[in-house]
Amino acid sequence: MHFLYILYSKKLNRYYIGETADVSFRLKLHLDKAFSTSFTSRSDDWELVFSFQTQTKIDVRKVIYQDSVCCQKP
Repeated sequence: MHFLYILYSKKLNRYYIGETADVSFRLKLHLDKAFSTSFTSRSDDWELVFSFQTQTKIDVRKVIYQDSVCCQKP
């Protein structure tokens, strides 16, 4: 199983879209700033606002890109 997840930071007033096989573990990594050069390292108040389970990582990518979850043009 694989997940698409969306995090929200009140401090930044921004959302972050990611993918993982383990949402709880990945959220902990974001909160611990394990990804020191990533966008999520800018804040420490990320909260999970949405997750969607799929069969594979490829399915997550299809949801993100083909359904334009994160790539809509204004």
